[in-house]
Formats: sequence, C-alpha cells, structure tokens
Amino acid sequence: MTEVEWSEESESAPKKKGGIPKWVWIGCGGGCLLLILGTIAVTIAGAIWVKDAADPEKQWPKLQQVLPFEERPATLDLGMGMGIPFVMDQYVLSNHAEKYTATIMNFKAAASGDFDQMFRADPDNAPFGLGAPVEPEVGELGIQGESVRTLRFKTLGGQGMVDQLGPGIRVDLSRPGRTLMVELRRMGNQDPLTDESIIAFFDNFDVWADD
Repeated sequence: MTEVEWSEESESAPKKKGGIPKWVWIGCGGGCLLLILGTIAVTIAGAIWVKDAADPEKQWPKLQQVLPFEERPATLDLGMGMGIPFVMDQYVLSNHAEKYTATIMNFKAAASGDFDQMFRADPDNAPFGLGAPVEPEVGELGIQGESVRTLRFKTLGGQGMVDQLGPGIRVDLSRPGRTLMVELRRMGNQDPLTDESIIAFFDNFDVWADD
C-alpha cells in the first residue's frame, strides 16, 4: 500500500465514538467506575436532601403532623427539618426576638427505649459526661392544662457555649403512640428561659390535639 493509499484509507475509516475513557477501565476497572457513579449519585441526592430540609414550605406541613397548629406561628422561623430513619424526625425553630431556639424531636419506636435518658439528671448513655446535662434540675410544668415533666440545665457536657447556646429546658410531650420532646435553648446569653416564655412558645401549637 502506497503512502497516498494509506492516507486516504485512514481518512475514510469511521471514527470511534466517544465513551468511557480507557484509563478508567484500565486504572480501576468496572467496580471503581460504579463506585464513582455511586458517589456522584449520593452527592446529588444529599444536595437535594439538604435543600428540602432547609425549605420551610416543605417542612412546616411535616411539623404540623408532629405538633399540630392552626396557623404558622408568626414569631417562629423554621430553619431545618429532617428525618432519621427508624430514629427520629427533628425540626429546629428560632425565635429571634426572644432569643431562643426550639428543637422538636419525634422519636420513632426503635429509639423510644432511650427516651427516658433524656430526662435523667445522670443519664447512662453519656460516656465521659458528653451530652450530660450540667446543673440539671428535674421538674414539672403545666402545658395547656396538663402537667408534664421537664429537665432544666445550664449546658450539656462537652458542649460549653457551642453556637452561643445557653441554658435550656427539655419538655416531655409524650402520649400513647407518640414519643415527643421539645428542647428550648437560649441564644447568645446566660439567662434561663422563664416559665412564661416557655408556655408562650407552646401556645403556638395545639399540643394535645390528638387526645
């Protein structure tokens, strides 16, 4: 074959279509490619999950199923809502005028066994004191005609003033078929929440609607 014939034949040959680069197959094989594709899919799914979790329009209706209300509380901002399968649904609200956050935790059946630990002054599930209430005070509070158990604390072990969160209180709103806790925390100061402020927060909701 002459040089001219070889050149003409090369130009007329169909070009290979683009595809997965050979170095991918040679370098790590099909299993590695699946891992790469899986990582991309998980990253995209994670981004969608975070976007949904921070979308008040999607999270307020979900919260309403957990803690009923007639109208969205005008004084509260819903910053995040997320569900942990088989563990809990959690929603974080903020009242910037009163300077406190409210974390609503709806425990699933698989995690309800540890619920009582949240209201113990000396929980068994706090290794090295991490997460244990500091200066705990067990008590009760009247919420919409019902006396419920509470646990006040200065901070949580190992936390200090993380994110400027100060003293807090946990309120047990459980009922048969519902394991529900609300934790209120001060933002940016060390003044404990008053009973009036706590009761005012719950006035935004119909706490015992399902009774």
